[in-house]
Amino acid sequence: MGVWGGNPALQYGAKDCYYTAGTLGALVADQVGTQYILSAAHVLAFAPEYPFFGSGSNEPIIQPSLGHINNISYCSQITPALISQYQVASLTTVVPLVYGGTVNSADAAIAKVIPGMVSSSISYIPQFSGVPLTVVKKGMLVQMTGAATGNTPGRVISKMLMVDATNGCKYITTTGEKNAKSCGFERVAIGNSFEFAGKNQDGDSGALVLTQGPCPQPVGVFVSGDPAARRGYAESISTTLQALKSAGGYSSLSVVPGGGGCTPTTAEVEDANGDVSLEDPTVPDPDVAEALVARADMLSNDSNLTVLTYDGYVDGVGIDLSFPTASLDVIFDSASDLDVYGSWFPTSYEGVPVEETVINVIDTSGDSTDFGSLPN
Repeated sequence: MGVWGGNPALQYGAKDCYYTAGTLGALVADQVGTQYILSAAHVLAFAPEYPFFGSGSNEPIIQPSLGHINNISYCSQITPALISQYQVASLTTVVPLVYGGTVNSADAAIAKVIPGMVSSSISYIPQFSGVPLTVVKKGMLVQMTGAATGNTPGRVISKMLMVDATNGCKYITTTGEKNAKSCGFERVAIGNSFEFAGKNQDGDSGALVLTQGPCPQPVGVFVSGDPAARRGYAESISTTLQALKSAGGYSSLSVVPGGGGCTPTTAEVEDANGDVSLEDPTVPDPDVAEALVARADMLSNDSNLTVLTYDGYVDGVGIDLSFPTASLDVIFDSASDLDVYGSWFPTSYEGVPVEETVINVIDTSGDSTDFGSLPN
């Protein structure tokens, strides 16, 4: 895992052929032990002329992607025999993205593994736990192995339980020049995400994000990033697995540990001075614990928040893990919404500071973003 892969189905376009190219993030197993490759839906399930292939489509998933097979330069070279040679899984369950104002639970898909074709180990992270972790500490250090970037350690999460968005590719047009820039771009938002500082590139989508330390634990799936700003955005691994369970009717779905697994007890945490120590990652910082309680109460009891969320002016409430003190972050849908309704919220809630921001939208319309094309 942590390598190039994707769906070659875009080759069936009328004039040129297309393929998805992203990161095969991890293996997961269901209640009977059947294993699947986990990645982003826009890596495994994006379809030509339609937003996504559906669950049960059995579309082939190959490794590496078509663009990374030696000597493949033209569409005519792509044959069913070639795809069969590189196929490692079949698309099984998809949580498709809903574009526009809807906040999605996840951008995720899994593909049933062909036995013996893949390993649960992740490049540069040979051993790790499969026990999912929710981030409850400021300064938590994370890592991921993306197909494009490689292993990027030493990254500090700064926000959690937030809503982030990408100006993402919705479909590929069927007329005119067919390339990645001819996508129908539209905003897509994902809830229960977190932000971290770290190097990333197009093609890293789908990578599993883990803690650093003696026994890394999965915390999320990388779905988008801003390479210039060195900011990455990942969806919570727990939320992702739950969304896939619901979509596929599984009673259980868990990350398969790498290298035989390990027992997580500590993870690396960086303090405000830049000093790193090993701490129990399941014990929240006191101010984070207070923010978690205040957030739950605010979501349940604040009538202004209920109204503005229902009307689409507020997308959610996150927790800012910046030093020195964790705070609540009311995420508005636009700057104009913040200007009009920002005064509806107090500066603190149950003693926890309240800040207000506009949803961060990453514009990917100027790059290839996990897609490639070949001439006829």
